[in-house]
Amino acid sequence: MLVKAAMVLLARITVVIYHPEAVPEREMARAESLAGGLMRLAGVEIQWRRATPADLYPRAAEVPLHLLDQRPPFADPDACGYAVLMQESSYAGVSYRAARDAAATLEVEPSTVLAAAIVHELGHILLASREHTAAGPMAAHLGRRDIEAARRGEFRFSHDQARRMRDEVARRLGIATMPR
Repeated sequence: MLVKAAMVLLARITVVIYHPEAVPEREMARAESLAGGLMRLAGVEIQWRRATPADLYPRAAEVPLHLLDQRPPFADPDACGYAVLMQESSYAGVSYRAARDAAATLEVEPSTVLAAAIVHELGHILLASREHTAAGPMAAHLGRRDIEAARRGEFRFSHDQARRMRDEVARRLGIATMPR
């Protein structure tokens, strides 16, 4: 029990939210709660905070998340988000409009799609990879089955992906290794 508690404390990363006005407050609160729970399944604890004018450069244990009210013109038309991988300066963006449109098509809550998209993009950053898998949070296209799994809290990274993400958080925190 002590090792598990220590792991949660050690594998904590802060997601700094830019442009929170792009998403209705209640939707964002639900998305944060669901995304946080899904990341916790991988052993990564998320602390959420809104960006301030002083947030020009992320700290090692921070990941910037830009919320967009439009679809980014450079993203795949089916994508709800993107990740820019630049070592310590990586960041993600998620489009609320794209999440809302996908939610309407799938007949689910927009906050569920938003949470799944956030988890996916954080996965790219913490795995330091643009790669996709056939299924799960890192699937290239998240379908109804994936979104329903996210809604039920069963949207899980593989054991290897979870270990790699915890190791990346540990690296960012200057810790040699995470408990297995």
